[in-house]
Amino acid sequence: MNVYDHSGVCIGTADPHGAVVDHSGVRIGTVSPDGQVTDSSGVRIGRVATPG
Repeated sequence: MNVYDHSGVCIGTADPHGAVVDHSGVRIGTVSPDGQVTDSSGVRIGRVATPG
């Protein structure tokens, strides 16, 4: 699923294990159970796309 920053710009994708990677395949964070995306420091950097 796609991952978006606070401006709604797609910044990468999330795999089924919750790892978020950017367009170059570099891991940039993780997805929390509520759909928030945080970087390795725990800072919120965006969200996953919501269906519909």
